[in-house]
Amino acid sequence: MGSAHEPCQRSPTDSGAVDRPPPGHSRASRDASGGRAAEIIASSPERQKLEMQVQLHRSAQQCNEALAISRHLAEAPQQSQEPATWMGLVRRELAELDERLSRQLLRLQSQTDRVMEVFVTSLEGKVAQVMSKQPLTEWRLAELGANIKGLQEQLEMQARRGDAADARLQRFTTLFQSELRKLHIEVPSPADKPSPTGLEGTDALKDAMLASLREDEAGAQPTISLQEKSRIDSKLRRMDGALEALSSSVASMASEHRTLKSELESTGKSLKDLQEQALQVEKERSDAAKCQDSELGRST
Repeated sequence: MGSAHEPCQRSPTDSGAVDRPPPGHSRASRDASGGRAAEIIASSPERQKLEMQVQLHRSAQQCNEALAISRHLAEAPQQSQEPATWMGLVRRELAELDERLSRQLLRLQSQTDRVMEVFVTSLEGKVAQVMSKQPLTEWRLAELGANIKGLQEQLEMQARRGDAADARLQRFTTLFQSELRKLHIEVPSPADKPSPTGLEGTDALKDAMLASLREDEAGAQPTISLQEKSRIDSKLRRMDGALEALSSSVASMASEHRTLKSELESTGKSLKDLQEQALQVEKERSDAAKCQDSELGRST
């Protein structure tokens, strides 16, 4: 009995010592042990047969328990190893993704810093350029205001001169007509013939007066005294002097008008240039203000 019991006790320990017994091998060993036990039972007496059956049944139970334990131990690492493997893969992927994202974030941040530095540098240069041009623009605007004021004064002075010349011409015309009436010279009326204006009209009146005097001398008045002739000659000389003075004043007024016109044209050109420069400066200021606003919006 002891010899029969010992192999049954060794078999579970031996089977438990094996880490991963294959299922086919355990079944073949059970079939072989069962065949040997049947042969022993057939050759032993009845009492020994009963004891041996009990021992074999116990040993079979122990073997089954050991086999179940070994299977459980063999399958347990596989079941616990699979989630650990998946978790390791997920953690590895997450670590790689985190590293890639951190690299991309650093690269984008460096690029953004470079772009912002270049943009801010150019913006500061433009603002400094505009600020440097501001005193010159203000000086030009002040000069333009002074020029406009001077031109207005010159225009007013020329208007006064023109009014004075018109008044002198009117006074001379009135005086000349009164002298002609005193000398009983027929002057053509404005209704019959349009009276010329200005210096040409005065010359025409002078020519008409001289012609009438010649006709009077050659015609029906041969008895004109020398005193009257001298008086008429003196009046004619005075009229010639007045006409010369009037012509010189008219010529001076024409030259002043031409100079004033040229000054007005040059001032208009300078005014146009200054207006264009002022518009350009205002445009640059507005562009700089817009750039600063957009930069502040991006930074916020």
